[in-house]
Amino acid sequence: MKKFLFFLIFPFILAACAPFQDNTPQSHSFFAMGTYMKITAYGKNSDTVFLHAEKEIRRLDTLLSAENPDSEISRLSKEGKLIPSEDTARLISLAESWNRSTGGTFDISLAPLSKLWGFPHGPYHVPTETERAEALGKTGMKYISCNKETGEYFLESGCALDLGGMAKGTAAEKAADILKAAGIKNALLDLGGNIKVIGTKPGGRPWHIALRHPDDTDKTAGTLSVSDTSIVTSGDYERYFMANGRRYHHIFDPHTGAPVQNGLRAVTVICKDSEKADILSTALFVMGEKKAALFWKEHRGEFQMILFRNDNTLMITPDLQKIFTSELPVVLIS
Repeated sequence: MKKFLFFLIFPFILAACAPFQDNTPQSHSFFAMGTYMKITAYGKNSDTVFLHAEKEIRRLDTLLSAENPDSEISRLSKEGKLIPSEDTARLISLAESWNRSTGGTFDISLAPLSKLWGFPHGPYHVPTETERAEALGKTGMKYISCNKETGEYFLESGCALDLGGMAKGTAAEKAADILKAAGIKNALLDLGGNIKVIGTKPGGRPWHIALRHPDDTDKTAGTLSVSDTSIVTSGDYERYFMANGRRYHHIFDPHTGAPVQNGLRAVTVICKDSEKADILSTALFVMGEKKAALFWKEHRGEFQMILFRNDNTLMITPDLQKIFTSELPVVLIS
């Protein structure tokens, strides 16, 4: 998406994963949720399990995609009312909760802004302040309501929802549950850069996940050595366009209606739950360095994070010292 050229770049470069002794990895790749996905696992009958996992991801996509006019989210945005499925209702409720706990930095109601700027597919447009103000008037979680007795959700006219900041995290958790239920104990799910690892590599070795450098696909910002966790990155280099020599990316400040400009290029969140990591990576990116650090301190122990700053330095939480390596300057968040 720039000048009008579109970029969709996975925030991760996966380190090579070689078979251990007699264990041979099996992989399954497919396109869903607007991105390429790959599941790699060790164990018998992986092929059948892969298909079940893919089917579940596609089922969620039919419910949650803002780009599918027949999805539940699109129908709610278009019709203004809907009794959604249990999955969709849970995510809307979860989004409302995270909106409150993050001070509004996680917001699924910003679809009118995305459309105004031309995301995700163009035509791209740098709006005037008047246009931004008009679009902002159609955003806000206050425009979503629910009849608790009937389970019906309502959305004010002109408003629209987009669950893109949490749907892949949800899909990763659901797919991982399917693999685990089938007895798979060692696997890596890459859902368009949202990483979920089950266990370790065979033999107890950690998975090595390289984080890409925002400015160069051939470089890495560092490598995480992990097991049984999730890693999600949000950054200004994933989807953007260039106009008049400036970069305009797809993560918006809910107060200004413009792409976030706060000194951060990317935020990586590491925690057990992929859904939580997905949500927090966006919310913390919008917060900026100081507020993100304060939020982490208030929720110490719940997640770890890496902040990639404009000056090519990294801020990391202390618990990552033993599992993260980088050639870039690293500053500890204390």
